[in-house]
Amino acid sequence: MAANDALIIDWIRDAADRVDVDPGVLPPGSDHGVEDDADAITWVPEPVHEVVLVEPEPEPSALVRRPGRLVLVAAVAMLVVGLVGVRLIDDQPTVQPAIGVADYQFGAPRAVPDGAPEPATALPHLAEPPEWFGAVRPAERTGGLRTGSWVSAAIGVGDTTVVGPIAISATDGGLPAWLDDAESVVDGDLAYVSFERSGYRALASTTDPAVIVSGAVSVELLLDVLWSATAVDAEGELAPNLWRLPDGYSVQIQPQVQAPDPVERPTLTNAAGDTAINEVSDWVNPELAAANSGAAYTKVSVGGVPAWTGRSDLFSSISFLVWSPQPGVVFEITSSNPDRSLADLIRLAEATTVLPVDDWHELYG
Repeated sequence: MAANDALIIDWIRDAADRVDVDPGVLPPGSDHGVEDDADAITWVPEPVHEVVLVEPEPEPSALVRRPGRLVLVAAVAMLVVGLVGVRLIDDQPTVQPAIGVADYQFGAPRAVPDGAPEPATALPHLAEPPEWFGAVRPAERTGGLRTGSWVSAAIGVGDTTVVGPIAISATDGGLPAWLDDAESVVDGDLAYVSFERSGYRALASTTDPAVIVSGAVSVELLLDVLWSATAVDAEGELAPNLWRLPDGYSVQIQPQVQAPDPVERPTLTNAAGDTAINEVSDWVNPELAAANSGAAYTKVSVGGVPAWTGRSDLFSSISFLVWSPQPGVVFEITSSNPDRSLADLIRLAEATTVLPVDDWHELYG
């Protein structure tokens, strides 16, 4: 696997986070079976990948449409967030287009819920794993894939089941490192970098702030969304918006302020390493995490709480189930085991509780 592919996979896993644990690297004496003594669960494998996000120097810009020469920067990725936007490169004054507030598709960004714990401080705990899950193993997944402030929304086709989801984000944190090797393209006044893996595409600007559009859809569709996207509101605050929606699309998730993405992200996995329970509270809204995968997803229920499930086949076949056990806390189950049914994942989610980080480390090491 090329180094750049490893970076992209880590970025993609932030939407359908999965910790791959090779049973061949389990510590001596491991039997892959159920461990009755939870206090004995102390093995923590090394992260699958180490990712360092390089934040470019800020460049003054305003992501609003205006007359003058524009430069677009596009990046096509594989399965999660891509980044795209519009940047003015001359010194012409800002001119608001002939469009009213009512023409915009999104409302004002929603804040992180009051009293919500910081990401990586309220973690999943599995006191009584189902027999098929086997031994509970603490692990760490790669974090720190986003820097700076992020506000994200999503559009898609459908209601209970949403297909063709497209994530739209605005960030002042710079572009992720996996775009470093993207191909640069210049087409007249349109300059962009292009990257694609297995049908997942992302378009990304180098502006500050940047607008991000991504999904497992055609590049033409993403470009159409890009052209109608803005990153800031009339007061210059980070707030992604669209002037129009693609045909057949509707707003699925209004803009949500995201919480920070810490570098250290403790998680739980089974002994086989094919199923994990991840804490992904930086998304705040569980449906936003589902939409960011690029895969079609369906609304279900976990113990009476709304949840969203889907399957991504872009790299390998991964099923996911994401829900919020309490405001501001988001958990996600991912499994590459084809024998695991949706009912299995729901029962696993219902058996998962929230544990404060200090108690988690005391129990799991």
